[in-house]
Amino acid sequence: LELTATPYVGRTVQTRQFFNNVLIDYPLGKAMADGFVKEPAVVTRQDFDPRGMSQEAIEQLKLEDGVRMHEQTKVVLETYARETGAAIVKPIVLVVCQDTAHADEVERQIESEVFFEGRYKTKVITVHSNQSGDIEDKSIARLLNVESPTEPTEIVIHVNKLGEGWDVTNI
Repeated sequence: LELTATPYVGRTVQTRQFFNNVLIDYPLGKAMADGFVKEPAVVTRQDFDPRGMSQEAIEQLKLEDGVRMHEQTKVVLETYARETGAAIVKPIVLVVCQDTAHADEVERQIESEVFFEGRYKTKVITVHSNQSGDIEDKSIARLLNVESPTEPTEIVIHVNKLGEGWDVTNI
């Protein structure tokens, strides 16, 4: 038995050919509606006007807004756990970058002393295809344990490395 998110070959609807051995088709939209698939929270601003802002300033604002939402979510989850006796759920911020150089730059930015007073210096990992050896091994080890309350990671940066089929409940 094999489970797949893409039971077909072909990149377009016109060229798509489904596998012959598909027993059941359970679309993502139905799985979300049935409550089996998490729905990501996306931070937005009402009446946001980026005119006059550089790409770097817009990116910085998006990153800061995401981390602020993360911090608020953490408080809500910790309060809920304390009041109900439930286990604490560790929320994670997922940052998707344009390429590996961009991912490394975002990591440097988050680890700087000026980004949220350096609170995330040791709480960020980057996972991408240009990593190798010890750096890749450490990133993967941290990623595999990211849901553990003792693992310090709160921000995961990637470049199309983590996609469908990577199932971490808190992201």
